[in-house]
Amino acid sequence: MDKELFKRATTLPKATKAGKPKPTIPSEERALYMQLKAGIYAGRHTDPRLINMSPKFPAFSSYSNFLEDLLHVWAKAKDPRHALCYAKIDVRGVMRNGTYTATKATKGIEDVQLLIHGTLVAVEVKAGKDVQSDAQKERQSALQASGAHYLIAKDGNIIEQLEKLYSNE
Repeated sequence: MDKELFKRATTLPKATKAGKPKPTIPSEERALYMQLKAGIYAGRHTDPRLINMSPKFPAFSSYSNFLEDLLHVWAKAKDPRHALCYAKIDVRGVMRNGTYTATKATKGIEDVQLLIHGTLVAVEVKAGKDVQSDAQKERQSALQASGAHYLIAKDGNIIEQLEKLYSNE
């Protein structure tokens, strides 16, 4: 990896507008993200002046958001023709008039779904002290019983697990 790309990846961002510090993302994971992103960027442009331009490391509001985006960037870098399907499942409810209204989505559904060589790979993102709910454990059992893979992403090592699945099938 070139020095400028590593410098951009390992430079910590400033605090957000509200004064809340951005999540701390380990430098190795930041560097991996930037390496994947730079490969995608270079593959999309034919103008030689644009190929060597590196994208900036984006701001993330949480470590979970970073992991979800890392999965997306990996999928795009691995298969730019979009044969490797990626879907982020967002089931957050909304606040209305001061009360929380839950969505009617399936309880326990995973955060990210990937289709690798025709096999479903469900990824649940758990950052910090977050743990699986009972509904998520039931969903995991059901998916694994049907032949799908179920992974829990706690850090950037999820990419190594995905690489093994991608190369084995």
